[in-house]
Amino acid sequence: MIWESAPWKREIVRVASALHQRKSQKRWNEASSAKLEKEIFYSAFAVRKLLEAKKISDEMETRSIKAFRFPPTDRPADIMNWHRLNELYDLTRPSPCQLSLKNFCNQFIHSFVFQAVLNEEERGLA
Repeated sequence: MIWESAPWKREIVRVASALHQRKSQKRWNEASSAKLEKEIFYSAFAVRKLLEAKKISDEMETRSIKAFRFPPTDRPADIMNWHRLNELYDLTRPSPCQLSLKNFCNQFIHSFVFQAVLNEEERGLA
């Protein structure tokens, strides 16, 4: 149980600021991709912990997060093909969806595959 939420919230703000700065990052190697995944995973976990400890306002807790869902193909992701997202999902057919904050966090916490999307024109995070 989280007793004092301020350190958790400060860390989330720090990571959000760092992610905003990294949006224009041009060079992505394995280390920077791994750091991105860790920061997003830890932040999602921290937000969920704060939600469960009732340390986030009711307004934030009930807010819907806009996202996109991509329909899966017939091939399920596994340890051998997880990197072939274009074969596992129809990336040409994004479908808008709404997720609760908790479900949004759970998508990162329980994800089998994590892949950053880079803006093709600017080469930064999309």
